[in-house]
Amino acid sequence: PMTRPLHLTILHSNDVHGRVHQLSRIATRVRQIRQEVQESGSQCLYLDAGDSEDTTLVESALSRGTTMNVLLRAAGCDQAALGNAIPVRYGPQAVESLAQALGKPLLCANLFTPQGDLLPGTTPYQLVDLDGHAIAIIGFTAPMSFYTRFFKYPAYDPIALMPELIARARADGAKTVIALTHIGSKHDIQLAQDVPGIHLIVGGHDHQRISPPMVINNTLIVQSGEYGEMLGRLDLVIDRASGRIDEYSGVLLPIGEEIAE
Repeated sequence: PMTRPLHLTILHSNDVHGRVHQLSRIATRVRQIRQEVQESGSQCLYLDAGDSEDTTLVESALSRGTTMNVLLRAAGCDQAALGNAIPVRYGPQAVESLAQALGKPLLCANLFTPQGDLLPGTTPYQLVDLDGHAIAIIGFTAPMSFYTRFFKYPAYDPIALMPELIARARADGAKTVIALTHIGSKHDIQLAQDVPGIHLIVGGHDHQRISPPMVINNTLIVQSGEYGEMLGRLDLVIDRASGRIDEYSGVLLPIGEEIAE
């Protein structure tokens, strides 16, 4: 029998940088949209591409960023990538408390401890089952030389690691592959050019508004700017057999003060 395609709405934020009020407005919009989408029989995911925290704003700084992860959790964030604001300022060991506040590991496949283990509080990818369709969400953080120089934490180029991660995720049953990256749009484009098999890159780090989605090598690339001023919305029609995205439309929704916190 013909299997009907998967209808998926992805909501995405990045580089909110401690803007508590904006994130609580985003939470309101995510809740509204998720309800509408689910009532229409479609699936919804809310992804954050890192640096919701900030080290200069008081609520975020006093808690070493955990406040923002509590808010992301309250906003129903399904997966979040590891940004660089907190590990650069407080050291990679501060990441574990971010994950505790979020209630799940942050996605980061390219930063390791000096012993070669994954950072406590991170995981390279998560498999999400949406109505019987498995989606892999693979996370990357900016591989800053700072980590290796000061903390002796090796950070690797996502391009070098991605093919093996895609192979692992597919072996786990993933049909569709999403990269949730905090590496910047220039590197997102490079990743899409160099590594086949990525259906979508949801990016962050260089505060770009990428709308409509960019298409590189059959890979969609989106990013929603900065400071929670916009919430990205991507409506996808996914072929269940191949995992590929057959139809898409993407917009950035302004998050203004008229939205209740």
